[in-house]
Amino acid sequence: MRLANKDLCQHFKNAGLDLAKLTHRRKIEIISVYFTWISLMMNTWELSTYCLDEITGTLQTIQFWMAHCYNMVIPNQK
Repeated sequence: MRLANKDLCQHFKNAGLDLAKLTHRRKIEIISVYFTWISLMMNTWELSTYCLDEITGTLQTIQFWMAHCYNMVIPNQK
């Protein structure tokens, strides 16, 4: 089994879990959980990035309108 050109068994062995000693069913269960967690982490990252983009966009809009209103008010006061 290979994952991104790295031996998946070695990957788990480095984490302290020797897949070679487990039954085939147990290997599938562990690998399924592993890929589920990877998917969950990627979705969490995507959601947090989306939220940060929206917050940044909102702040930029507020900054734009504050600067625009300031430029309209100051010249009229002179």
